[in-house]
Amino acid sequence: MTLKWVLWLFLFGVAHASVAATDSTSFHSGLLELLPNHRSVFNDIQTAQAHTFVQSPLQKVNGQWRYSEGNPLKGRVQSTTYTFDTVDIHLLASRIQQVASQYGLIDQFSCETLACGRSYAWATEIYRNKLLHGKDTHQFYWLWQKEGRWFSVYVTERSNHRLYLHFVELTEAHSRDIAGLSHSASLWSQQGYAVIKIPRLQEDNVLNELSHWLSSKGVKTVAVVGHNHSEQLTADQKRRQSLIDAEQVVAKLPASVTGKAYGLGALVIRKELIDKGWRSWVEVVTEPL
Repeated sequence: MTLKWVLWLFLFGVAHASVAATDSTSFHSGLLELLPNHRSVFNDIQTAQAHTFVQSPLQKVNGQWRYSEGNPLKGRVQSTTYTFDTVDIHLLASRIQQVASQYGLIDQFSCETLACGRSYAWATEIYRNKLLHGKDTHQFYWLWQKEGRWFSVYVTERSNHRLYLHFVELTEAHSRDIAGLSHSASLWSQQGYAVIKIPRLQEDNVLNELSHWLSSKGVKTVAVVGHNHSEQLTADQKRRQSLIDAEQVVAKLPASVTGKAYGLGALVIRKELIDKGWRSWVEVVTEPL
């Protein structure tokens, strides 16, 4: 096991509570922390039957604005426009990308400055909000997706140096990632990794659930981390047994998935699991650093 993996696996367990909070549902809050003295100037929440996101620059062809759109999506759509104090918009754009990466959002499309097309078109044709008409050289757009949620951000600077950011979040009515999965697999998708109590490994359906879940996410590589807090075992025995448990799961992964097994024994304390009487479990992590 490399030092990088040791440190990451340890921090993953110790900081579990904070990691659980930094999922896609918290991205909005993380984004707002970047906007000094922000205030909302527009807000709308609705249920859309066919919402589409822009997935290309805007171009005017034969007098008509042309651009590519994603597939129509059905779900709850929240749209908010913020104005905020002057900052370096290029530095802000870099920080927005960092926050999106931190929250595990998956890039779908992005453009910046002149490559996005005319800011006027974004303001009038896409968002129908003239406040967003800024300088073509000072505009950025991103589209991200994660587990049934879609996020888009358009940020622009007007000629008076006032900055505006338009945020859209769509929560699909039926997530393509978790449709048809069991309650356990749905929970795994929400938190971004699977947690399985060791006694459940003997049940016929739990590994089938895991395989189905991994396939639904298109996962190719996982880390399987074993934990053991049995009172009857020594520290070394806990570590060895947790590794054996992790290896058992790796051996039964789908052929399309590559897994590495790690045994942490009692190194990481998950109070919420121990309080429920769990003494041994494995975590299947799909997004290692």
